[in-house]
Amino acid sequence: MKIKKYVIILLFLITLNYLQSTTFPREFNQFIYNIEELPESFIKILPEKNLLQVLTIEDSVLVIKKQIKILNNIAENKRWQNTYGVYPVIDWLDVSLVVESSLRGQISIDMPDKLDLYLQQDLSNIFIKGVDDPLRIEKDSDNIFILNKDMVSLFSFFDYKMIPVVVQHQQDDVLIEEFYIHKDDFFNEFNQWKHNWENQDIANYLRYYHSDFFSKSNQMDLDAWINYKKGIFKNNQKVSVTFTNVSYILKDNYLYMEGLQEYNSDNYQDFGKKIMVWKLENNEWFIWAEDWYEVEKPIGSEKPVEIVEPIEITPKPVIDTVKTVWELNQGKFPYDYINFLFPKLHNYNENLIIVEKKDQSAALYKVNDNYKNIELIKTYKISSGQNKGNKMKRGDLKTPEGLYLTQRFIPGEDLSSKYGTGAFTLNYPNQLDKILKKTGYGIWLHGSDIDMIPFDTEGCIRFENDEIIHFVQLLNPQNTPVIIDEEIKWYSYDELENEVKVVLHTIDYWKEVWQNKDFENYITLYLDEFYSDRQKMDYTQWYNHKMKLFKSEEDININIYDFDFYYAEGLLLISFYQDYETGEYRDFGKKSLVLKQLDNQWKIIKEEWQVTSKPSNSISKGE
Repeated sequence: MKIKKYVIILLFLITLNYLQSTTFPREFNQFIYNIEELPESFIKILPEKNLLQVLTIEDSVLVIKKQIKILNNIAENKRWQNTYGVYPVIDWLDVSLVVESSLRGQISIDMPDKLDLYLQQDLSNIFIKGVDDPLRIEKDSDNIFILNKDMVSLFSFFDYKMIPVVVQHQQDDVLIEEFYIHKDDFFNEFNQWKHNWENQDIANYLRYYHSDFFSKSNQMDLDAWINYKKGIFKNNQKVSVTFTNVSYILKDNYLYMEGLQEYNSDNYQDFGKKIMVWKLENNEWFIWAEDWYEVEKPIGSEKPVEIVEPIEITPKPVIDTVKTVWELNQGKFPYDYINFLFPKLHNYNENLIIVEKKDQSAALYKVNDNYKNIELIKTYKISSGQNKGNKMKRGDLKTPEGLYLTQRFIPGEDLSSKYGTGAFTLNYPNQLDKILKKTGYGIWLHGSDIDMIPFDTEGCIRFENDEIIHFVQLLNPQNTPVIIDEEIKWYSYDELENEVKVVLHTIDYWKEVWQNKDFENYITLYLDEFYSDRQKMDYTQWYNHKMKLFKSEEDININIYDFDFYYAEGLLLISFYQDYETGEYRDFGKKSLVLKQLDNQWKIIKEEWQVTSKPSNSISKGE
């Protein structure tokens, strides 16, 4: 494998040598950072010139293949004025799938990217559309309109494949080797920052943080961050930090970096997704923003980015587990407990907290034998959000409902006095919350120096100080499940068993009818309220889109594996890796389905798809 890797690198360097005199858009560095190779062709949009260009690489030279006039004046559109970067095409629709009769096709662009969101660039639902009558175009339209003959030409150039689209407001092309000089400069700084962290050099570590720095996950500005990190450095020794699965977006003086981070010290470990935005200022790199949230580390593997072999879905092991739970406990269970009983083994801790907002109470349970036995330890009085109901948005003063995991414990001396003896942070919003577009942050279990008043917090769950100290002694600060609901609903074994059977059968059936191109049965699994975030399609558009694909595709082969299941609010989120192949086309990525129960049947109301590479080796050195 190593020899193969070095051969690939050598071939790329040889190609790079041929290309070193070729100029590329400066924004193209994002593409080179992420996949270390150049595409065969791409689209470049110049809004200020109302121009779209098709470029290809021929004989190691970049060639403008076609120039197309953009019909609407997007150069004057405020949403476009500061937008630039590399955005992939996420879908192509020909005339038969476009509602407007005068349009000859439509191309969807995946905007904004993750760095745009940090820079608060409001750009979404952008399309390149073909049109018969230029007079129909509204001057303030955010879309890009071209004549139908040019749309047909675009379709012929790219053969419906996903391609990068470069948006440039200035004709700023540079030599390709400049990207690698830029890249090396950044990684020298990044590795030095990491070195200072591991060697507990607090002064040199903190000098990398920009004066405008802000931590979204901790809701801290630079001053609060400095005080917080000083406490962390003081309490942890023998630190090691490893980054894997790292991707980048680089735009002029900002660099967005995302990857998996594993942290180990003498008394604390965690694993999660790290997001950093670096800013180049006066030829020096500074950390401008940072975010971190817990994600599950694969069990039984020292390489968190490895994908396990595909497994068959079968309800039998799950049903046996449910039956064992029922027989040992001789009682009923919270419906949210179904989250623990699906096929994927969760690396949860031996304790479980259940919060009932209606009674302003909480209970701590000890779980044994991989959640096959539950024992009540203690009950508590709590205070939750001032407003009743499930949290939907930032500032609504409501406590969220669902299954959450503790992330870490922050001692009271590092926090405001209102948090008492300390706080356990929770992973709100979780994955389902994000898909449902819920906002807000900073939902914690914490102590208090004031009297316990019911329904008195901004959304957190408040305990007595002594109870938080008790939790510190009993709980692992990471991955302790916390079930929160208005009122816990308890169900019998028969009800849970039936639920598990139906869900697993639904997913297995969904894959089977898709693979067999059985469109009539496939589409019955989708409710009329279905919406695809990625493709910006409602049910009708999705119906037409899938019907055409089912007719045109060759034999389909689909593998789905490595499942995550999450139930809350009557919705079930199922995420898994999907390996899809038909004819000469193949893709791989992460699929997420949101299902809703209707007449005792689970139906799909939302679907998300993210193209990913199969997890690779560590790139902690930036290689």
